[in-house]
Amino acid sequence: MQKILLSFLGTGEYQPIRYRLGNQTGRTTRLSAAAIGEFFPGHRPLLLTTKEAHAKNWSVVEESFGELELAQPERVEIPSGKSEEEIWKTVETLVSVVPEGASVILDVTHGFRTQPLLVFAVTGLLEAMGHARTERILYCAYEARDQAGVAPIFDLSPLLELGIWSRALADLRRYGYATPLRQLLREIAARAHREERGHKPLGLVGLADAIEAITRALSVLRPVQAFEAASTLRNRVSKAEADLKAMPELRPLAQFLRASLSKYLALGGTHELFSRQGLPSLGRMIRLYLELDQYPQAITLAREALVTLRTLDYKTNPLDPNARRAAESEINAAATVLRLKGRPGSADIIRYAELWNTLADLRNDVDHAGFRKNPRDALDIRKLADAICNQVADWLQEASRD
Repeated sequence: MQKILLSFLGTGEYQPIRYRLGNQTGRTTRLSAAAIGEFFPGHRPLLLTTKEAHAKNWSVVEESFGELELAQPERVEIPSGKSEEEIWKTVETLVSVVPEGASVILDVTHGFRTQPLLVFAVTGLLEAMGHARTERILYCAYEARDQAGVAPIFDLSPLLELGIWSRALADLRRYGYATPLRQLLREIAARAHREERGHKPLGLVGLADAIEAITRALSVLRPVQAFEAASTLRNRVSKAEADLKAMPELRPLAQFLRASLSKYLALGGTHELFSRQGLPSLGRMIRLYLELDQYPQAITLAREALVTLRTLDYKTNPLDPNARRAAESEINAAATVLRLKGRPGSADIIRYAELWNTLADLRNDVDHAGFRKNPRDALDIRKLADAICNQVADWLQEASRD
C-alpha cells in the first residue's frame, strides 16, 4: 500500500515554529507539510501548488524538508481557482494524483480559498469508491501555540467520519441497509476501547446488533423477529446516545440518531405482535416496505396480514396452521364468489374478498416474475401496490381499536 502525504503550498509568509502531535514534539520548521512529514516519514509527500505559490515559496519547501532530512516532495500543479472551470480542473487533478489503494494523510493547513474544501470532498469520494483510504486529516494550528512557542497539530479525522456516518444513516433510512452503520458503530467502539481516552462506550455494539437484527429479519420477511428486535431498540438507542454525547467528535450525531431510527423504533412494542394491539406494528412494517421500495415484501405481508386479522376475528391463534388455513379458505372462497359476480355469504367478508382478489393477482404477478400473459408494467405494479397495501395498513390500524 502506498502512503501519501497530501498538502498545499500557499503564498503566505511562513514563520519557523515547532509543532506537537499528541505527546511528540517535532523540530523547528516553517512548513506544516515538513512538520507532519517528520512524524510520518513513511509517507510520500505530494505538494499541491499554484504557479504563484510555487514562484514565491518553493524555496521554503526545499529548505524545510532539507533541514529535517526528509525526502523532497513531488510538486503537483493546480490552477489558482479563479473560475468554476479551474475549480473542476483542480478536482480532476486530485482524483488522478492519488494512487489506487493508497493510504492518505491530508494536511489542510495552508490551503488557499476553496482548496481544502475540494481536497476534503475528493478524498471522501475516493474513500467511498474504495479507491483510497484517508488515514488522517491534520491541521497545524500556528495561532494556538503555547508560551514555549510550540503549536498543536489538530487531528480533524472525525470530520471525515461525519461523512461516513451520513452515508451509513442514509443507507438505513432510504434503503433499509444497516450493514455500514453496524460496522461503523462497532469500529468506533473498538477504537475507543483500544485508545487511551476518557469514555469507553458501552451501548454502541448493542445498538449495532439490534438494528442489524431488524433489517436482516425484514429482508427475509420475518415480522416476528423484526418486531422482537425493534422492541429492544429504544433502550439500545438511549445507551448509544449517552455514548455519543460523551465523545466530543461524535456529539453532533446524537440528535440525528433517534430520528434516523424512528421508523424502526415504531415497529416494536410491549404487546404481542399477533394480537389486536400488534396490528398497527404489522401495518407500519407494510408501509416501511413500501417506503424502501421493497414491493414484493409489502405485498406478501399485506396478504398474510389479512389472514392474521381474520383469525383474530374468530379469536383463534394467528400462528396456528389450522387457524390460518381456515381463515385463508374462507377469504379465498368469498373472493371467488365475488369474481363470479356473486355476493359472499356475510357482509363482513366482502371487504376481505375485495382486497384479497387484488392482492392475490398482484402477488402472483410479482412472485412469478411476470412470466404470464399480459404481465403488469413495473410502474403499474408500484402504483397498485402502494394503493392496496396502504388500504390494508389503514384497516389494521382501525381494527386495533375494535
